[in-house]
Amino acid sequence: MYFAVLGELAVSEGERSCTPHRTKLRDLLALLLVDAGREVSRKRLIADLWDHHPPATAESALYSYVSQLRKTMCPDLPDTPDRLLRDRKSTRLNSSHITNS
Repeated sequence: MYFAVLGELAVSEGERSCTPHRTKLRDLLALLLVDAGREVSRKRLIADLWDHHPPATAESALYSYVSQLRKTMCPDLPDTPDRLLRDRKSTRLNSSHITNS
């Protein structure tokens, strides 16, 4: 999976575009890419996504965004591990299949 981060964020797998179209999904992906392979706490994601002024529904919205982002990132391709790993406290972008070219 290839991530272009200079300029507008773009995601592709081979010839297929997997770029999220919603702003919050792109923002979430950018935050996870900064720490690819490392857990990013739910608290930090909420603070960063809403510029330290989260709405009352931030936790449920974050849960929904992670789910939507997972579906956006080419989930139907064969033999691909789960790209987003989530537990109750954090989310991690699986960096094992990020390409550099």
